[in-house]
Amino acid sequence: MIKETNYNDLMARLNAAMGMDSPEKKETERAYATYKNAFWENMRAGVPQNALKESSSSSGGYLVPDSFESRIIDFLGNENIVRKVSHSIKTSQNLKIPVAVKSCDAIWVKEGEQHFPTEAEFGEVKIEAYKLAIMELVSDELLEDSGFDLEGYILNSAVKKIAESEEETFIKGDGIKKPLGLIHQASVGAVTADSKIVDVDDMINLEHSLREPYRNRAVWLMSGDVYAMLSKILHYKGHRFMELAEDGETEMLLGHPVYVCNSLDALAPGSKSVLFGDFDRFWIGDRGNRSIKRLSEKYADSGQVGFIVSERVDAKLVDSEAVKVLQTKAE
Repeated sequence: MIKETNYNDLMARLNAAMGMDSPEKKETERAYATYKNAFWENMRAGVPQNALKESSSSSGGYLVPDSFESRIIDFLGNENIVRKVSHSIKTSQNLKIPVAVKSCDAIWVKEGEQHFPTEAEFGEVKIEAYKLAIMELVSDELLEDSGFDLEGYILNSAVKKIAESEEETFIKGDGIKKPLGLIHQASVGAVTADSKIVDVDDMINLEHSLREPYRNRAVWLMSGDVYAMLSKILHYKGHRFMELAEDGETEMLLGHPVYVCNSLDALAPGSKSVLFGDFDRFWIGDRGNRSIKRLSEKYADSGQVGFIVSERVDAKLVDSEAVKVLQTKAE
């Protein structure tokens, strides 16, 4: 029966049955449709049905249907530039990723001579799960209006704010009750010659601080004022330094895509305003589906309903050599 169906098991069955015209596939699709309808009916009316009881989150909310989870992921990728260029994975538990701290060196040996290569050193990067949540208030009148797009409202209000908080944390989070930011995980690749200016030489130095395998796949993340400063450099070796983008394309700098990241600090002495690297080595771990909790009674006297949207997420640079930082010269 539907009430005995765990949501995660239900989706696993649906995925396994994809492409098969079987009674099991049809039954699973009906169960998923029932869950989806029950979820949004509960969000509007506050009357949970049996189809939801086995899919509550640890915070007391309900896991969002996969179709809405996909919309959230797409929305986060559009609003959070770090997600746009990084590698996202789904996790169900803490992950321990082995990484090489020091690899073996190649040595010259005589024919038949026994050789003793240096030992490689390994460490590990752990992807955990930190909780990020936001509450939005919606009036009773809006919820009773059949034309009110509750899904769209949650995306454009709550999820947009989550994306903004994610981006800032992925860039400069301090690791206290939240992920540690990239500027704390990546090493300094170059330091500017001037405390108030970023010029061509600084960007070339940063580019070449990255080893070739990473450089081939690298992109730039920079603050808005650094972007504006570099855009004003009209020509370099007969070409425009910042290659202007055509419709639907990304601007290029030294052959690498450029993205403006408003979460990076503005240019100042000692600031870290530019990141360059292969961000596919920055892993964002999403722990299961997001959840939404409806607060039916708490704001009833003001004619409103609260919705708490939450996620559990972590992000780690799994290869410390893959991303480098440009640091502004200190005064």
